[in-house]
Amino acid sequence: MTNSAPSPELIAGAPDLHMGNVAPFLCKKLAVPGCIVLLSNEDGTVALAAHGVNHARANEMLSIGIHINLSQHYDAVRAGHAGPEAAELQHVIDTNKE
Repeated sequence: MTNSAPSPELIAGAPDLHMGNVAPFLCKKLAVPGCIVLLSNEDGTVALAAHGVNHARANEMLSIGIHINLSQHYDAVRAGHAGPEAAELQHVIDTNKE
């Protein structure tokens, strides 16, 4: 998962995108049946737009996203990217799980 601006190819030919049309536009552009778009607003709030998913599927997709994000975070900590203290603490946690 990355936090980056969309590629110019992805949004080429896009209408004036807003919360009401961004999810259907991306689904069509990517040829997928459903998607969820999360936006971080300048005031710190988070907006969600979805298309082609019901509440149960949206919750499932968001839960998978959280799992992937945490897995990447733990891997980065284990690799020392959060500093030696964090890596040592993660090692202790991993050892106690076994």
